[in-house]
Amino acid sequence: MKKLKIFETFAGYGGGSFALKKAEIPFECVGYSEISPLPIKCYDQNHPNIKNYGDISKIDFKDIPNFDLLTGGFPCQDVSFNGKQDLKKGRTVLVFNLIDCLKVKKPKYFLFENVSGIYSNKFKDFLIDVVLQFADCGYNVYHTMLNSSQFGVKQNRDRVWFVGIRKDIQFKFRFPEPTHPKINLITVDGKNGMCKNKKQQLDRVYLLSSGISCLTHSFSKRMVFDGEKTRELTKEEYCKFMGFEDGEIDVSDLSTNQVSSLMGNGWDVNLVSKIFKNLLENWENHTQANPTDLSFNKDLTEFNKLNSQMTLQVTSLNPNIMRNFCLRKNLKSPETINIHTPTYVGDKK
Repeated sequence: MKKLKIFETFAGYGGGSFALKKAEIPFECVGYSEISPLPIKCYDQNHPNIKNYGDISKIDFKDIPNFDLLTGGFPCQDVSFNGKQDLKKGRTVLVFNLIDCLKVKKPKYFLFENVSGIYSNKFKDFLIDVVLQFADCGYNVYHTMLNSSQFGVKQNRDRVWFVGIRKDIQFKFRFPEPTHPKINLITVDGKNGMCKNKKQQLDRVYLLSSGISCLTHSFSKRMVFDGEKTRELTKEEYCKFMGFEDGEIDVSDLSTNQVSSLMGNGWDVNLVSKIFKNLLENWENHTQANPTDLSFNKDLTEFNKLNSQMTLQVTSLNPNIMRNFCLRKNLKSPETINIHTPTYVGDKK
């Protein structure tokens, strides 16, 4: 069986590679991009002999071997509800480096991820511009928000997932359907809701059997009551709450604090494996048409076909975004463009 080739950006501990293993999809990683020492240490320990190309903003993508799948959880700090929500900080906009990579390498598929804050009204125009640029690179784009607890991991973790399929590949994608009800978190003191700072999070104790709140890089430590005593999660438990089974990831050389931080900034490999199964299980059999112009179709009606599973209601684009996009494509800018929004994942309509 032919191996799928993957390049991982913002790689962390290698969530894409771990998920492909879990989905039992044969693959070869041609390289990864990561700049933080702790994730690099964990990545190299679990995926040896893979070249790290370093800072994504400094990569000449022509130097990377060709690959079939591009993955990346681009930085979330500037759109996160726990952050400053200011794109001028310059971190979340590194998504445009992913777009540069798509333009140069034109892989068959991509999977990108970010936090639920990118779906907020404040970043509506930014989101639409990003999706339009994904499409302009020659991809059919699907995106939605999924919660880890609805797929078998007891963590209340909402994440937005972007799937791209190159337009010459004739395959219609659907996100996996939830298999579990969303968890109802139980705390020892009865307090619930979003924690606004580290002290509030450290003061909160979850009943272990009910699950935990969303792990994040900055609010990663979790205290639980296991039926006998109140304690912090163990290293193994932090990993399980990110979809790992016993022995799937080696964190033996890391402290509990390091593991909690690492997991908080990573991918739920259980959920990602289910996305990959829907997308890639029979990828070799996907029909490939003769590629012509993979760029965005100049017919403006294409704007109404961007997303088959878009979960954000949008009626019009910011005129500046629309104008800039149309200038790039030599189009006459209309006053408003509607983007249809079919159903949420899980709807039976």
